[in-house]
Amino acid sequence: VEGNGIFNNGSRSFFALDTAAGTIQVLRPLDRDPPHGRAQWRLRVTASDGELEAHTDVRVNLKDINDNAPYFPSHTTTTTVSEDTPKGASVVQVKATDHDDPLEADNAQVTYSLEKNAVDESSGSAIFSIDSQLGLITTALCCLDREKTQRYTIQVVATDGGGLKGTGTVVVEVGDVNDVPPRFSRPEWTLDVCESLTPDNVLATLTVVDNDVSNNFSFRVVPGSGRGWQMFRVEGGSGDGGAALPWGNLRATETLDYEDADHRRGFRFKVQVTDMGEEGWKTPDHVAESWVSLRLVDENDNDPVFSEDHAHLTLPEDTPPGTLLTTFTALDPDKGGQGGVRYKIAEDSDPGRQFGVDGSGAVWVVGNLDRETAAAHTVLVWAVDDGNPPRTATATLTVNVTDVNDNPPFLAEPRQVQVVENGGAQVVARVRLGDPDDWRQGHGPPFTVALDPRAPQHVADTFRVTHDKRGDEGRGVGVVWARAGLDREERRSLLVPLLVADAGWPPLTTTATLTVHVADLNDNPMTPASKTVTVYILQPHGKPVPLGRVYVEDPDDWDSTSKTYTWRHHLDGFFLHSSTGDLTMAPDTPDGRYELGFLVSDISQGQTDIEANVTVQVTALDPRDVMDATPLTLATESHRVVREEGE
Repeated sequence: VEGNGIFNNGSRSFFALDTAAGTIQVLRPLDRDPPHGRAQWRLRVTASDGELEAHTDVRVNLKDINDNAPYFPSHTTTTTVSEDTPKGASVVQVKATDHDDPLEADNAQVTYSLEKNAVDESSGSAIFSIDSQLGLITTALCCLDREKTQRYTIQVVATDGGGLKGTGTVVVEVGDVNDVPPRFSRPEWTLDVCESLTPDNVLATLTVVDNDVSNNFSFRVVPGSGRGWQMFRVEGGSGDGGAALPWGNLRATETLDYEDADHRRGFRFKVQVTDMGEEGWKTPDHVAESWVSLRLVDENDNDPVFSEDHAHLTLPEDTPPGTLLTTFTALDPDKGGQGGVRYKIAEDSDPGRQFGVDGSGAVWVVGNLDRETAAAHTVLVWAVDDGNPPRTATATLTVNVTDVNDNPPFLAEPRQVQVVENGGAQVVARVRLGDPDDWRQGHGPPFTVALDPRAPQHVADTFRVTHDKRGDEGRGVGVVWARAGLDREERRSLLVPLLVADAGWPPLTTTATLTVHVADLNDNPMTPASKTVTVYILQPHGKPVPLGRVYVEDPDDWDSTSKTYTWRHHLDGFFLHSSTGDLTMAPDTPDGRYELGFLVSDISQGQTDIEANVTVQVTALDPRDVMDATPLTLATESHRVVREEGE
């Protein structure tokens, strides 16, 4: 035997043939139903007598038994139905499969029912029904409401004639219809808005409640609805009917200004929204409205304003402190023109602190004026408002200072002159004068010059002064004369007091001093002399120790270049500069007393080999003694007081 269900491996075969008796036996249970069973099994049987064969076909038809429950090919079916669907409208048709033989009794005859139906909460009625023969699910009431329930899940049961069952799930999505009118989330929007916000800024976000999802929102400010309606617009946003509410942004169409009296009163107008686009304004049932009340908040956005911001004055320099110059008045446009203003002077514009301003804006002279220091002042007066941060405005006061003859003349040049001694009677100097006052007002030249009557007698005996009124282009100069030759060895310099006056009325007079230095001539011989130098050494530092110049007695003091110096007897460790006479000592010179001898020659006087002696006392210091010493600071110059005879 061979055919369906016969395999080489006998243990897998469904049929077996008794070769002697020719009977076919069933070895294993047979299944007629799909997907793995067969309704008919075909076998081919061969009979043989050893020489000849005969063949026959055997067909085994299986009789169905109800052993398969119906099932739904798709366990879950999803469909969508509009929320405005009427009662009895088709939702979806389901179909179950049963692999039993549909011709065998009612084994594969399937009927449908709803096991878990959705129920309307208000009426308790079933929402869906199903045709038991066709599996067509329809609505059992009118109408669905997506805003209440967005999705239903029902269970469908398929039952065959033998009572076997299969279940499937149907998910019904409720499609949205724009059947809910919008509404603003507030009946009125009360806003405080800073005046500095520009038309680009959002003043408020107006949110809308509308549970529909198929919306097309449009916003507007209702024309003529209230004060200032034309100054605002609403730009629409979006929303999904869920957590994110639809919205419209309220913006200004022009700049807001608290200082504008109309703006300061505030604004009140209506806004509207429709969920049906621009055409929705024709459908009142889909239009909602709300009031907007908007109050401007003043900000410090305006500088104070001066009624007059420039003033020009001319004052004499002797104007007394306490003099009122002018008053600057400023107002602050903020706070409805009631903002506070205080005044101050910019410090950089009044470095001398000569001007002051009070709380009313009055500017005063508070310090002495001086034309010679500053002939003009540009004073900046600030008006500062009381905002945070404050804003300022600037007014400018220009003060021109006129001259008063308050400065006496002074020596312009020369103030010092040098005259060689022994020069006889001669002009020592022609003295030019200056005066810081305004010469255009007669407060300067022509100047007069004379020897001060209070001059010391030796000065009056030495000098005389004449006035050259044509000198210095007519300004007048003083001519100082030496009555005779001067002697440096008697006086190295002399102070000549000059009485000078300007041309003002009354004229200002003062005493100016001309210093006359007497230049030295080598007109005195030198004589032998000695000096002692004491050197204290704390710690050798490797550099020669200066001991000063080899000393000879000589009234002349400008003749060092005509002298030469030589050793009379030389000592090691000491060094002499032959041209200057400077003497130095080696830093490692031991303690002791050293006697040094020199010869000095002066070619101008024809003198040679004048003896000069220098005694050097070298003493090493103990560092401990220095630690206990008291330091003294010596002045760089020593002043000698000379009392003139007869003073």
